[in-house]
Parts: sequence; C-alpha cells; structure tokens
Amino acid sequence: MQPIIECKNVTKSYPGYLWGSKKVTALIDVNWTVFPGQRWLVTGPNRAGKSTLLRLLVSLIRPDAGQVHRSGQLTSCAKTLQGVGYLPEDAHLPGHWRVEALISWVASLHKLPAQRLRLSVAKILHHFQLKDYASAKISQLSRGLRQRVGLACSLVHHPKLVVLDSPCDSLDELGLSQLFEWLRRTVDSQTVIIAQANALAMQHWASHVLELRAGRIVYSGEAEDYFRYRNGRGTPLEDICHAISREAGI
Repeated sequence: MQPIIECKNVTKSYPGYLWGSKKVTALIDVNWTVFPGQRWLVTGPNRAGKSTLLRLLVSLIRPDAGQVHRSGQLTSCAKTLQGVGYLPEDAHLPGHWRVEALISWVASLHKLPAQRLRLSVAKILHHFQLKDYASAKISQLSRGLRQRVGLACSLVHHPKLVVLDSPCDSLDELGLSQLFEWLRRTVDSQTVIIAQANALAMQHWASHVLELRAGRIVYSGEAEDYFRYRNGRGTPLEDICHAISREAGI
C-alpha cells in the first residue's frame, strides 16, 4: 500500500526572533509514514514542532532538508492538494464574508460539480448547526462559531486527507460533540491527522500517535500502547521519552 504521507529526514528551522540571533530549529530529522485510513494524533508540549509539521504536509512551507511526499509526490506538487482539507491553528477567516458563501467558495476550489457542491454545503451547515448563521458575516460570530465555520470549510469537499491543527481549541461542548461525531463517522477511505497538545482528549479516537519534543520524534506508533503507558499500565511514557531524549542529546 502506498503511503499517503511520507517524511524523510525532514529538518526545518526559522530565523531567530532578534536581529543576529541564531536560527530556531523546529523539526530535526523527522521520519514518519502515514497510510490511508489511519487516524493520527500529533501531540507534544508547546513549541514541540506540531504546527510546523502540519504546515509542511500541506505545502505552506518547505523543509530545509529532507523530503515530504504526499500520495507519492513531493508536496511542492499543487495538484495533490485537491484531496486535502486543512484547518490551521487560530485560523483567520475573512470577516466580510458570509458563512454559507465562504463555505461554498472553498468547496468550489476543489472543483465539486454544482449539484454535489450545494448538497455538501447544506450537509456541512446542518452537521455543525450553522444554518441559522448562513447569512451572517464571519466578523459577527463568536470565536467558537468561527472555529466551527473553519472546520466546515476544511471538510465540505470530503477530502481523502484531513489535517487539523488544534481543532478542539475554542470549541464549546456543542462544537466538540459535533467534531467528534464527524470523526466517529469518518470512513476507511479518509486519513485524518490532528495536532492537539491535550492528548487525552483524543484518546478514544486515534489509531496512532506521534509525539514530538523539541522538534524530535519521541514516540511513533499505535495509540493503544501510547495511552497504556501514559495511563500507568506499563512503563511510564515520561521515562521512555526522557530515555530517548537523552540518547538524542536533547
């Protein structure tokens, strides 16, 4: 089976915050493979490199070294983005757009036929309970409602690869239940990658976990093993991470 995502020796850094300061390394020699139908949780503390990794996956940035392949092609190939849905952390939606118009426009970018587009928009508005806000401007919405609109834009075209950065942030109880209901209904043909610092929130959803610390992978494998260690029914995960970190010189 061909991987849908393959990272090979990926390193990424950013300029220092102060003039003349050293570069800030966000990812170091990351090797990671994702197969179709898997549900990956990318977790780790703040500034671990989670958002940087997701931006690389959707071609927003390029690695300093190494390669990222999406569906067998380098992520610089724009045509592979047609089957991708992405929600960035703290997504800034255009405030002057109206909810339904924005979701419809995003769907049109993925070249959905007119009839399917209308049906998909209607379904996603219903699922995230946005029908009452269809004609409202984005600027008039609460932060939680804007997050729901962002999720709707990411999912309306039924992407084969879904990449969500901290989707649980800003959502109220209703928004969270809607998100998890959608996640529960994802089929094997969809691959979902979610970055979330609070790993326990995704415990009953993820099939696999990737944990990053200081830009390095400290765990990559099945979620069942990860949470068994984390919940104290095996070798403590912190001990594993610290041992790996010592070996890596972190």
